[in-house]
Amino acid sequence: MRPAAFTVPRVDVCFVCLPGGPHTPPPCLVCGRAGFFYHQGLCTACHPFSPERRGSCPDCYAWGTSRASKWRCWGCLGWHRKFSKVGPGGTCTWCRRAVAVNHDRVCRMCWQQRSRMRRASGDPHLSYARALEDGFVQLSFANTRAQERHLLPAPAPAAPVAPHPLPAPHRHRQLTLFPAPARVMTA
Repeated sequence: MRPAAFTVPRVDVCFVCLPGGPHTPPPCLVCGRAGFFYHQGLCTACHPFSPERRGSCPDCYAWGTSRASKWRCWGCLGWHRKFSKVGPGGTCTWCRRAVAVNHDRVCRMCWQQRSRMRRASGDPHLSYARALEDGFVQLSFANTRAQERHLLPAPAPAAPVAPHPLPAPHRHRQLTLFPAPARVMTA
C-alpha cells in the first residue's frame, strides 16, 4: 500500500494513481532522497510519524530504536521498568546524565560498558572506575543484546561419534558490503 500523495489538500491516492499519471514522487525536502516518498514531501526516514523512522536510544545511544518503543531500546525499556519506580533516580555517578539509575547509582550505559570490559578482560571483579577510565565505546545496535549472552558449554558426548563426511564446497562467494578504507600506518 502506497501512502497518499498529499495530506494538505487531502488527496487519498498515491502519486502513481493520481489522475493524468503515473507521476514520479518528488525527492524528500529534508535529505533529497528520491523514491521513498511518505507524506508532506518527506521520505520514510525523515517523516516524524513514519513507521520506518529510526533513531538512537536516549539512554544508551544504541542505534535503531523506533517510535513504537518510545525511542528506547528493549534493554533500556526493561531498565526503566525495573529502576524508575523503585530505584533511587537522579544522575549517574560516572557519566553525570539524568537517567534511570540502579541501586549503585549507575545508568545502563555505564553498567553495560563495565560488563563489556569484564567479558573482554576476563576479570569478573572489574570496577566501574577501571572499566570507564578510557571513555565510552558505544558502537551498538538496538535490540540485539541476546547475541552477547554467554552460552552454556555443550555437555561432553558420552560415546565417540562417527565423523561426518566433509561438506561439498560452495559455489558462492562473500560480497563486499562497502570497500575498506586504506590503512595509514604513519601514526
